[in-house]
Amino acid sequence: MVYSIKTWSLIFEAIKELFYEIDDIDIEEDPTRNMYFLSMKVYRKKLMQKDISNGMLKTIYYIVELFTMSDDSLVLIDEFENGLGVNCIDILCELMLSERNDLQLIITSHHPKIINAIDAKRPCNGSKEELEKIYDDCIKDGERVSTLINYTITAEE
Repeated sequence: MVYSIKTWSLIFEAIKELFYEIDDIDIEEDPTRNMYFLSMKVYRKKLMQKDISNGMLKTIYYIVELFTMSDDSLVLIDEFENGLGVNCIDILCELMLSERNDLQLIITSHHPKIINAIDAKRPCNGSKEELEKIYDDCIKDGERVSTLINYTITAEE
């Protein structure tokens, strides 16, 4: 799928907001492997995707998905905070809640910053029965996944 210059500009802006040390971001082709990779300049030094930390890549992945996801998508993320740096959590949560109001987010987390950030901004409007069904349907290795992001959900009856 091809995205507009405007979409890529929004993505790169969001990434630079989180990682102020990034001077430039680009996508480069590796013709020998018929693949594209992320590259960036950090403090005027070029880094290829293999040189970028997993936490930074995961954050960039979330941002790209956020801006390129189909309208009205359902987004399920288990243990959202795993692999993210603490410096990213606040801004990434705010970005996810402010950029795409059409998305339905179901996120699990144990991290208080995430629970508090999302709790107040986007309450769940499902009935108690709907929420319990969603929770029960989220099975991982025969056991329930982590507590839903808003484990104190006040559902409309």
